[in-house]
Amino acid sequence: MTDKNLMVKLLTTKLISSFVGRARKGDLHNSIQQNRAAAWAHWMLENLSEFKGLGSREYVGINLPGSFHDPKGNGPKIAPHIEIPTNLLNKQDSQMPDRLALIGNGLLFPWWVFSEVTAIKRSFFNQESGDLTPLSKVLESNREGLVQALEQINKIALESWPIIEASLLADKELMAPLATGDFSTSQINEFFPAGSALSMTIAYDDKLRETQGIWASRRVGVWVIRGSAGSEQFSVAVITPRLTTNSLFFDPLFAPDKESLAALLVRALVLRRMATNLNLPGVPGFINTSEPITTRYLRAIVARPGAKLPQASIRAAVHFIQTYQSADDGWKALRTWASNVYLLTITEDSFKSAHNRALNCIRRTEDPSREDIDTILPICWDDKSRVIRATFSLPGEEENTKTNLSGKVSQDRNGNGYKKT
Repeated sequence: MTDKNLMVKLLTTKLISSFVGRARKGDLHNSIQQNRAAAWAHWMLENLSEFKGLGSREYVGINLPGSFHDPKGNGPKIAPHIEIPTNLLNKQDSQMPDRLALIGNGLLFPWWVFSEVTAIKRSFFNQESGDLTPLSKVLESNREGLVQALEQINKIALESWPIIEASLLADKELMAPLATGDFSTSQINEFFPAGSALSMTIAYDDKLRETQGIWASRRVGVWVIRGSAGSEQFSVAVITPRLTTNSLFFDPLFAPDKESLAALLVRALVLRRMATNLNLPGVPGFINTSEPITTRYLRAIVARPGAKLPQASIRAAVHFIQTYQSADDGWKALRTWASNVYLLTITEDSFKSAHNRALNCIRRTEDPSREDIDTILPICWDDKSRVIRATFSLPGEEENTKTNLSGKVSQDRNGNGYKKT
């Protein structure tokens, strides 16, 4: 509990006063980002303390639960905490609760190593966070898909974990880049296409990776997600659990349905990369989410029994080709989306030929042919043995038109209906 005198003093600082009104005692694992942020803000205020550093230096920090792991008894004699740089106390940060809510349950881990704590300070406080609203929205709208994806990857990884764990300890050259390597925008988008408009990258803390070497997999992972929404840049720190059997698969603190939005994404990416490179079977290649809100996206329209097969509109095909102007990129996006859920009914060669013809039409301001549109956005079978049509949308566009009882085909708001096949 924060000392009352200290709290009175801190309430006059720009940092604390900028977000204290959002703080509410609550569930730190709440699945609703706004409620989670309020609970984490309260947690931070409850855990503020004053510390004395070298010499006479005094500073404010956030107490962490638990203790330093010190089996030899020669480690730091202070409690684990994150130092708040003094200059930041005089800067407003109204999104501090949001950053805390995104950082991950690793912040509540009970056993700490000094290098982990200093890495968290660097990643959490030494970033220009920007506006996190776009990131929070796209992650929250896809939370269910992120949870399901991590659960699937956990199941696959657990079955082969003795192999992975042995490799982590024995094969540094292979496994270290998989466990602590950075993620490019293309790698993130391949797995999480709903966030592609944010141009995200994910980087592991350089000093933690450098100082811990092969043992980095035995440390709490400290990462920074960076991206942009329009001209605005943002960044946020993320903590992932140690790559051990208990932390990943059995510790209730790290259960996927209790984890933060950002940590769900990073944890899934790390385990998926490891499992893929070790050729483990059945690794999910995509996140099948329902309502991506900040980017263009592929989705499925289910054919209704007895009704005509749905067709994608010219507009959908043009959006797709504008987004993937390379036939190779378009095919990769379609295959990634289909993954183990949808069985494509076209070949790679036919897709690329249709894509190139349609692209030439668009460049001449002509409409692509119906045959090419139906090849680029093809009919597929889903994992429930249903016939579906792939289509492509912009945020807010709904091309899932409905066939009414009279047999007429309704139109979307752009006037694009589904024609008979």
